[in-house]
Amino acid sequence: MTNGSSSVPKIAIDARMVFERPHGFSRYVCRMAQALGFLKSRGTLHFHPVFLTNESHRGEDFFGFETYRVRAPFLSLRELIEIPRALKKISPAFYHSPTFSSLLYSPCPTLITVHDLNHLQFGNWKQKFYYEFLLRRFIQKSKLLLTDSQFSRTELAQWLDMSEDEIRILDQALEDRFQTTVSDSELMKVLSHFNLRQGDYFFCLSNAKPHKNLAALVAGFDIYRQQKAPFLPLIMNVPAFSDAHGVQFVEKLTDLEAHALFQGARACFFPSLYEGFGLPPVEAAVCGAPIVVSRIPPHVESLGALSPEEIRWVEPKNIQGWARAFHEATQGQLKAPSPESRAKLLDRFSLARMGESLDRIYDYMLKIGET
Repeated sequence: MTNGSSSVPKIAIDARMVFERPHGFSRYVCRMAQALGFLKSRGTLHFHPVFLTNESHRGEDFFGFETYRVRAPFLSLRELIEIPRALKKISPAFYHSPTFSSLLYSPCPTLITVHDLNHLQFGNWKQKFYYEFLLRRFIQKSKLLLTDSQFSRTELAQWLDMSEDEIRILDQALEDRFQTTVSDSELMKVLSHFNLRQGDYFFCLSNAKPHKNLAALVAGFDIYRQQKAPFLPLIMNVPAFSDAHGVQFVEKLTDLEAHALFQGARACFFPSLYEGFGLPPVEAAVCGAPIVVSRIPPHVESLGALSPEEIRWVEPKNIQGWARAFHEATQGQLKAPSPESRAKLLDRFSLARMGESLDRIYDYMLKIGET
Protein backbone atom coordinates (compact mmCIF):
# COMPACT_ATOMS: atom_id res chain seq x y z
CA MET A 1 0.00 0.00 0.00
CA THR A 2 1.35 3.44 -0.92
CA ASN A 3 0.66 6.50 1.14
CA GLY A 4 -0.95 9.69 -0.09
CA SER A 5 -1.31 13.20 1.24
CA SER A 6 -3.82 13.79 4.03
CA SER A 7 -4.38 17.41 2.95
CA VAL A 8 -6.85 16.48 0.21
CA PRO A 9 -10.06 14.43 0.49
CA LYS A 10 -9.82 10.70 -0.13
CA ILE A 11 -12.08 8.88 -2.56
CA ALA A 12 -12.34 5.09 -2.26
CA ILE A 13 -12.82 3.24 -5.55
CA ASP A 14 -13.59 -0.47 -5.79
CA ALA A 15 -10.98 -2.18 -8.00
CA ARG A 16 -11.14 -5.75 -6.72
CA MET A 17 -12.11 -7.01 -10.18
CA VAL A 18 -8.71 -6.08 -11.63
CA PHE A 19 -6.61 -9.21 -12.21
CA GLU A 20 -3.41 -10.02 -14.10
CA ARG A 21 -5.35 -10.57 -17.35
CA PRO A 22 -7.95 -7.80 -17.23
CA HIS A 23 -11.22 -7.87 -19.13
CA GLY A 24 -14.65 -6.26 -18.94
CA PHE A 25 -15.12 -4.42 -15.67
CA SER A 26 -11.42 -4.64 -14.84
CA ARG A 27 -10.45 -2.90 -18.07
CA TYR A 28 -12.97 -0.17 -17.31
CA VAL A 29 -11.52 0.45 -13.85
CA CYS A 30 -7.96 0.42 -15.24
CA ARG A 31 -9.01 3.10 -17.73
CA MET A 32 -10.51 5.11 -14.87
CA ALA A 33 -7.18 4.92 -13.05
CA GLN A 34 -5.36 5.93 -16.23
CA ALA A 35 -7.75 8.86 -16.73
CA LEU A 36 -7.18 10.02 -13.15
CA GLY A 37 -3.46 9.58 -13.78
CA PHE A 38 -3.83 12.06 -16.64
CA LEU A 39 -5.23 14.63 -14.19
CA LYS A 40 -2.38 13.87 -11.79
CA SER A 41 0.26 14.41 -14.48
CA ARG A 42 -1.38 17.72 -15.38
CA GLY A 43 -1.30 18.81 -11.74
CA THR A 44 -5.07 19.31 -11.51
CA LEU A 45 -5.98 16.39 -9.23
CA HIS A 46 -7.51 17.90 -6.09
CA PHE A 47 -8.55 14.66 -4.40
CA HIS A 48 -6.74 11.48 -3.40
CA PRO A 49 -7.99 8.21 -4.98
CA VAL A 50 -7.62 5.00 -2.96
CA PHE A 51 -8.24 1.83 -4.97
CA LEU A 52 -9.61 -1.18 -3.06
CA THR A 53 -7.78 -4.14 -4.60
CA ASN A 54 -7.44 -7.91 -4.43
CA GLU A 55 -4.20 -9.74 -3.70
CA SER A 56 -3.34 -10.54 -7.34
CA HIS A 57 -3.57 -7.12 -8.96
CA ARG A 58 -0.66 -5.53 -10.81
CA GLY A 59 0.61 -2.37 -9.16
CA GLU A 60 1.09 -0.61 -12.49
CA ASP A 61 -2.66 -0.79 -13.12
CA PHE A 62 -3.20 2.08 -10.66
CA PHE A 63 -0.56 4.56 -11.84
CA GLY A 64 1.03 5.16 -8.45
CA PHE A 65 -2.20 5.80 -6.60
CA GLU A 66 -2.76 4.43 -3.11
CA THR A 67 -4.17 0.91 -2.90
CA TYR A 68 -5.88 -0.84 -0.01
CA ARG A 69 -6.21 -4.62 -0.02
CA VAL A 70 -9.61 -6.14 0.69
CA ARG A 71 -9.64 -9.93 1.03
CA ALA A 72 -13.31 -10.32 0.08
CA PRO A 73 -13.63 -11.50 -3.54
CA PHE A 74 -15.45 -9.31 -6.00
CA LEU A 75 -19.24 -9.96 -5.88
CA SER A 76 -19.17 -12.13 -2.76
CA LEU A 77 -21.15 -12.14 0.48
CA ARG A 78 -17.96 -11.25 2.36
CA GLU A 79 -17.77 -7.87 0.64
CA LEU A 80 -20.95 -6.79 2.45
CA ILE A 81 -18.95 -6.87 5.68
CA GLU A 82 -15.36 -6.26 4.64
CA ILE A 83 -15.83 -3.24 2.37
CA PRO A 84 -17.65 -1.18 5.08
CA ARG A 85 -14.83 -2.14 7.47
CA ALA A 86 -12.25 -0.96 4.95
CA LEU A 87 -14.14 2.28 4.39
CA LYS A 88 -14.15 2.98 8.12
CA LYS A 89 -10.36 2.60 8.18
CA ILE A 90 -9.77 4.67 5.04
CA SER A 91 -12.34 7.31 6.03
CA PRO A 92 -12.97 8.61 2.49
CA ALA A 93 -15.23 11.48 1.54
CA PHE A 94 -17.22 8.93 -0.48
CA TYR A 95 -17.05 5.46 -2.01
CA HIS A 96 -17.38 4.74 -5.75
CA SER A 97 -18.56 1.31 -6.88
CA PRO A 98 -17.80 1.33 -10.65
CA THR A 99 -19.86 -1.84 -11.22
CA PHE A 100 -23.10 -3.32 -9.90
CA SER A 101 -21.33 -4.47 -6.70
CA SER A 102 -23.61 -3.21 -3.92
CA LEU A 103 -23.54 -2.77 -0.16
CA LEU A 104 -26.25 -3.07 2.48
CA TYR A 105 -24.47 -0.45 4.57
CA SER A 106 -21.76 2.15 3.99
CA PRO A 107 -20.18 4.44 6.59
CA CYS A 108 -19.75 7.15 3.95
CA PRO A 109 -21.73 8.53 0.98
CA THR A 110 -21.72 6.34 -2.11
CA LEU A 111 -21.61 6.71 -5.89
CA ILE A 112 -22.34 3.80 -8.23
CA THR A 113 -21.87 3.13 -11.94
CA VAL A 114 -24.36 0.70 -13.51
CA HIS A 115 -23.31 -0.02 -17.08
CA ASP A 116 -26.50 -1.75 -18.20
CA LEU A 117 -29.34 -4.04 -17.13
CA ASN A 118 -27.94 -7.09 -18.91
CA HIS A 119 -28.36 -9.43 -15.95
CA LEU A 120 -31.91 -8.25 -15.42
CA GLN A 121 -32.71 -8.84 -19.10
CA PHE A 122 -30.78 -12.08 -19.72
CA GLY A 123 -29.70 -13.33 -16.29
CA ASN A 124 -30.81 -16.23 -14.13
CA TRP A 125 -33.14 -15.90 -11.17
CA LYS A 126 -30.29 -15.24 -8.73
CA GLN A 127 -28.98 -12.37 -10.82
CA LYS A 128 -32.45 -10.90 -11.24
CA PHE A 129 -33.06 -11.19 -7.49
CA TYR A 130 -29.76 -9.41 -6.85
CA TYR A 131 -30.72 -6.54 -9.14
CA GLU A 132 -34.21 -6.14 -7.74
CA PHE A 133 -33.45 -6.44 -4.03
CA LEU A 134 -29.81 -5.39 -3.49
CA LEU A 135 -28.67 -3.29 -6.43
CA ARG A 136 -31.90 -1.26 -6.55
CA ARG A 137 -31.65 -0.53 -2.82
CA PHE A 138 -27.98 0.50 -3.09
CA ILE A 139 -28.73 2.82 -6.01
CA GLN A 140 -31.55 4.47 -4.07
CA LYS A 141 -29.24 5.07 -1.11
CA SER A 142 -26.40 6.39 -3.29
CA LYS A 143 -25.93 10.09 -3.90
CA LEU A 144 -25.41 9.68 -7.65
CA LEU A 145 -25.87 7.08 -10.38
CA LEU A 146 -23.58 6.93 -13.44
CA THR A 147 -23.89 4.96 -16.66
CA ASP A 148 -22.20 4.69 -20.09
CA SER A 149 -24.77 5.73 -22.68
CA GLN A 150 -28.04 7.51 -23.28
CA PHE A 151 -29.60 4.11 -24.00
CA SER A 152 -28.65 2.81 -20.54
CA ARG A 153 -29.64 6.11 -18.95
CA THR A 154 -33.17 5.80 -20.34
CA GLU A 155 -33.40 2.11 -19.43
CA LEU A 156 -32.21 2.70 -15.86
CA ALA A 157 -34.58 5.63 -15.37
CA GLN A 158 -37.53 3.50 -16.45
CA TRP A 159 -36.50 0.59 -14.21
CA LEU A 160 -35.94 2.81 -11.18
CA ASP A 161 -38.92 5.11 -11.87
CA MET A 162 -36.70 8.18 -11.71
CA SER A 163 -35.90 11.13 -13.95
CA GLU A 164 -33.10 10.79 -16.50
CA ASP A 165 -31.77 14.09 -15.12
CA GLU A 166 -30.83 12.18 -11.95
CA ILE A 167 -28.46 9.92 -13.90
CA ARG A 168 -25.17 11.12 -15.37
CA ILE A 169 -23.36 9.67 -18.37
CA LEU A 170 -19.63 9.01 -18.07
CA ASP A 171 -18.32 8.18 -21.54
CA GLN A 172 -16.12 5.14 -21.92
CA ALA A 173 -12.48 5.65 -22.93
CA LEU A 174 -10.05 3.91 -25.25
CA GLU A 175 -6.73 2.84 -23.86
CA ASP A 176 -3.68 4.83 -24.94
CA ARG A 177 -2.49 2.01 -27.20
CA PHE A 178 -5.29 2.82 -29.64
CA GLN A 179 -3.77 6.25 -30.29
CA THR A 180 -1.19 4.54 -32.52
CA THR A 181 -1.28 1.64 -34.96
CA VAL A 182 0.52 -1.64 -34.42
CA SER A 183 3.83 -1.53 -36.25
CA ASP A 184 4.25 -3.62 -39.39
CA SER A 185 6.77 -5.90 -37.68
CA GLU A 186 4.54 -6.48 -34.63
CA LEU A 187 1.52 -7.04 -36.87
CA MET A 188 3.33 -9.63 -38.96
CA LYS A 189 4.61 -11.35 -35.81
CA VAL A 190 1.10 -11.69 -34.35
CA LEU A 191 -0.47 -12.84 -37.62
CA SER A 192 2.33 -15.36 -38.16
CA HIS A 193 1.76 -16.73 -34.65
CA PHE A 194 -1.87 -17.47 -35.56
CA ASN A 195 -0.99 -18.62 -39.09
CA LEU A 196 -2.93 -15.73 -40.64
CA ARG A 197 -2.29 -13.26 -43.44
CA GLN A 198 -3.27 -9.61 -43.36
CA GLY A 199 -6.71 -9.03 -44.86
CA ASP A 200 -7.42 -12.74 -45.27
CA TYR A 201 -9.62 -13.38 -42.21
CA PHE A 202 -12.61 -12.01 -40.30
CA PHE A 203 -12.41 -11.27 -36.58
CA CYS A 204 -14.99 -11.24 -33.78
CA LEU A 205 -13.88 -10.32 -30.26
CA SER A 206 -16.65 -11.20 -27.80
CA ASN A 207 -17.69 -13.63 -25.08
CA ALA A 208 -20.11 -16.54 -24.85
CA LYS A 209 -22.93 -14.76 -23.00
CA PRO A 210 -26.38 -15.07 -24.63
CA HIS A 211 -26.78 -11.38 -25.41
CA LYS A 212 -23.65 -11.46 -27.59
CA ASN A 213 -25.70 -13.35 -30.20
CA LEU A 214 -22.77 -15.37 -31.53
CA ALA A 215 -24.96 -18.27 -32.66
CA ALA A 216 -26.65 -16.01 -35.22
CA LEU A 217 -23.30 -14.78 -36.49
CA VAL A 218 -21.92 -18.30 -36.88
CA ALA A 219 -25.13 -19.42 -38.60
CA GLY A 220 -24.68 -16.59 -41.09
CA PHE A 221 -21.05 -17.52 -41.54
CA ASP A 222 -22.05 -21.13 -42.21
CA ILE A 223 -24.33 -19.99 -45.05
CA TYR A 224 -21.55 -17.79 -46.45
CA ARG A 225 -18.90 -20.53 -46.37
CA GLN A 226 -21.14 -23.00 -48.26
CA GLN A 227 -21.18 -20.73 -51.28
CA LYS A 228 -19.07 -21.83 -54.24
CA ALA A 229 -16.71 -18.86 -53.99
CA PRO A 230 -13.62 -19.20 -51.75
CA PHE A 231 -14.29 -18.05 -48.20
CA LEU A 232 -12.17 -16.44 -45.51
CA PRO A 233 -11.93 -17.93 -41.99
CA LEU A 234 -13.70 -16.38 -39.03
CA ILE A 235 -11.40 -15.88 -36.03
CA MET A 236 -13.12 -15.89 -32.63
CA ASN A 237 -11.95 -15.90 -29.03
CA VAL A 238 -14.93 -18.00 -27.87
CA PRO A 239 -14.23 -21.77 -27.90
CA ALA A 240 -17.89 -22.85 -28.07
CA PHE A 241 -17.93 -22.37 -31.86
CA SER A 242 -14.45 -23.61 -32.72
CA ASP A 243 -15.81 -26.94 -33.99
CA ALA A 244 -17.71 -25.17 -36.78
CA HIS A 245 -15.95 -25.50 -40.12
CA GLY A 246 -14.08 -22.31 -40.96
CA VAL A 247 -14.27 -20.88 -37.43
CA GLN A 248 -10.87 -20.68 -35.74
CA PHE A 249 -10.49 -20.23 -31.99
CA VAL A 250 -7.72 -18.03 -30.55
CA GLU A 251 -7.17 -18.40 -26.82
CA LYS A 252 -6.27 -15.82 -24.16
CA LEU A 253 -5.40 -12.92 -26.42
CA THR A 254 -3.05 -10.28 -25.08
CA ASP A 255 -3.91 -6.61 -25.61
CA LEU A 256 -1.34 -6.39 -28.40
CA GLU A 257 -2.69 -9.50 -30.13
CA ALA A 258 -6.29 -8.25 -30.03
CA HIS A 259 -5.20 -4.85 -31.35
CA ALA A 260 -3.23 -6.50 -34.17
CA LEU A 261 -6.09 -8.83 -35.11
CA PHE A 262 -8.44 -5.84 -35.35
CA GLN A 263 -5.96 -4.01 -37.53
CA GLY A 264 -5.22 -6.89 -39.88
CA ALA A 265 -8.77 -8.17 -40.43
CA ARG A 266 -10.69 -7.96 -43.69
CA ALA A 267 -13.62 -6.95 -41.46
CA CYS A 268 -14.63 -7.17 -37.79
CA PHE A 269 -18.07 -8.44 -36.73
CA PHE A 270 -20.15 -7.52 -33.66
CA PRO A 271 -23.60 -9.19 -33.58
CA SER A 272 -24.84 -8.29 -30.06
CA LEU A 273 -28.52 -8.33 -29.22
CA TYR A 274 -27.93 -6.04 -26.25
CA GLU A 275 -25.18 -3.81 -24.88
CA GLY A 276 -24.96 -0.98 -22.43
CA PHE A 277 -22.28 0.53 -24.61
CA GLY A 278 -20.15 -1.94 -26.62
CA LEU A 279 -16.50 -0.85 -26.77
CA PRO A 280 -14.94 -3.45 -29.17
CA PRO A 281 -16.65 -2.00 -32.30
CA VAL A 282 -15.19 1.41 -31.43
CA GLU A 283 -11.77 -0.17 -30.92
CA ALA A 284 -11.97 -1.95 -34.27
CA ALA A 285 -13.06 1.24 -36.01
CA VAL A 286 -10.14 3.30 -34.67
CA CYS A 287 -7.82 0.49 -35.82
CA GLY A 288 -9.05 1.16 -39.35
CA ALA A 289 -10.94 -2.09 -39.87
CA PRO A 290 -14.23 -2.24 -41.79
CA ILE A 291 -16.88 -3.08 -39.19
CA VAL A 292 -20.13 -5.04 -39.41
CA VAL A 293 -22.31 -4.25 -36.42
CA SER A 294 -25.76 -5.18 -35.14
CA ARG A 295 -28.20 -2.28 -35.38
CA ILE A 296 -28.98 -1.72 -31.71
CA PRO A 297 -29.27 1.72 -30.02
CA PRO A 298 -25.97 1.64 -28.07
CA HIS A 299 -23.98 0.81 -31.22
CA VAL A 300 -25.74 3.55 -33.18
CA GLU A 301 -24.97 5.96 -30.34
CA SER A 302 -21.28 5.08 -29.88
CA LEU A 303 -20.46 4.92 -33.61
CA GLY A 304 -22.22 8.16 -34.53
CA ALA A 305 -18.95 9.70 -35.75
CA LEU A 306 -18.87 7.28 -38.69
CA SER A 307 -20.58 8.08 -41.98
CA PRO A 308 -23.19 5.62 -43.31
CA GLU A 309 -20.63 4.34 -45.82
CA GLU A 310 -18.12 3.51 -43.07
CA ILE A 311 -20.25 0.99 -41.20
CA ARG A 312 -22.27 -2.03 -42.28
CA TRP A 313 -25.41 -2.44 -40.16
CA VAL A 314 -27.19 -5.80 -39.77
CA GLU A 315 -30.35 -6.52 -37.80
CA PRO A 316 -29.14 -8.79 -34.96
CA LYS A 317 -31.35 -11.82 -35.70
CA ASN A 318 -31.10 -11.59 -39.51
CA ILE A 319 -28.94 -14.63 -40.28
CA GLN A 320 -29.13 -14.01 -44.03
CA GLY A 321 -28.04 -10.44 -43.35
CA TRP A 322 -24.89 -11.66 -41.60
CA ALA A 323 -24.21 -14.06 -44.49
CA ARG A 324 -24.52 -11.20 -47.02
CA ALA A 325 -22.18 -9.04 -44.95
CA PHE A 326 -19.52 -11.78 -44.98
CA HIS A 327 -19.86 -12.01 -48.75
CA GLU A 328 -19.66 -8.23 -49.22
CA ALA A 329 -16.55 -8.04 -47.04
CA THR A 330 -14.91 -10.86 -49.02
CA GLN A 331 -15.60 -8.95 -52.24
CA GLY A 332 -14.01 -5.80 -50.80
CA GLN A 333 -17.30 -3.90 -50.79
CA LEU A 334 -17.01 -2.57 -47.22
CA LYS A 335 -15.34 0.76 -46.54
CA ALA A 336 -13.00 1.27 -43.60
CA PRO A 337 -13.45 4.35 -41.38
CA SER A 338 -11.58 7.37 -42.68
CA PRO A 339 -8.72 8.96 -40.72
CA GLU A 340 -11.04 11.89 -39.94
CA SER A 341 -13.74 9.60 -38.52
CA ARG A 342 -11.19 7.66 -36.51
CA ALA A 343 -9.84 10.93 -35.07
CA LYS A 344 -13.36 11.92 -33.98
CA LEU A 345 -13.79 8.62 -32.15
CA LEU A 346 -10.37 8.95 -30.50
CA ASP A 347 -11.25 12.44 -29.30
CA ARG A 348 -14.70 11.52 -27.99
CA PHE A 349 -13.47 8.45 -26.14
CA SER A 350 -10.13 9.80 -24.94
CA LEU A 351 -8.70 9.19 -21.49
CA ALA A 352 -8.26 12.95 -21.13
CA ARG A 353 -11.99 13.51 -21.64
CA MET A 354 -12.85 10.69 -19.23
CA GLY A 355 -10.53 12.21 -16.63
CA GLU A 356 -12.14 15.62 -17.00
CA SER A 357 -15.60 14.07 -16.63
CA LEU A 358 -14.53 12.14 -13.52
CA ASP A 359 -13.12 15.35 -12.08
CA ARG A 360 -16.49 17.11 -12.49
CA ILE A 361 -18.43 14.15 -11.08
CA TYR A 362 -16.14 13.68 -8.08
CA ASP A 363 -16.14 17.44 -7.42
CA TYR A 364 -19.95 17.30 -7.37
CA MET A 365 -19.84 14.44 -4.86
CA LEU A 366 -17.37 16.32 -2.66
CA LYS A 367 -19.59 19.41 -2.66
CA ILE A 368 -22.58 17.27 -1.65
CA GLY A 369 -20.54 16.05 1.30
CA GLU A 370 -19.87 19.60 2.41
CA THR A 371 -23.55 20.51 2.65
